[in-house]
Amino acid sequence: MDEIEERLRKWHDHKFGPGRFDTVRTALKGAEEMGELAKAVLKCDWENVEEELADVFFILLHIARQRKVSLLDCARKKLTVIEKRVGIR
Repeated sequence: MDEIEERLRKWHDHKFGPGRFDTVRTALKGAEEMGELAKAVLKCDWENVEEELADVFFILLHIARQRKVSLLDCARKKLTVIEKRVGIR
């Protein structure tokens, strides 16, 4: 994951400049990407689904970086809550 995060950071810094973040704008872009993913799923366009999944993943990584949190840590915390809710833990 670290390699992907670093490559994403380099791309972002190249495109927008180092340290320039707009979390609201990124979240809106995420909503757009989720819509594209949903369309691909509805059309059973599995090749495009893979591309759109990557786009959504990159948006999530980007927002996590903006907020200075680990996406994996967020997922672990949420999974613990879900497991407690359903009695797995």
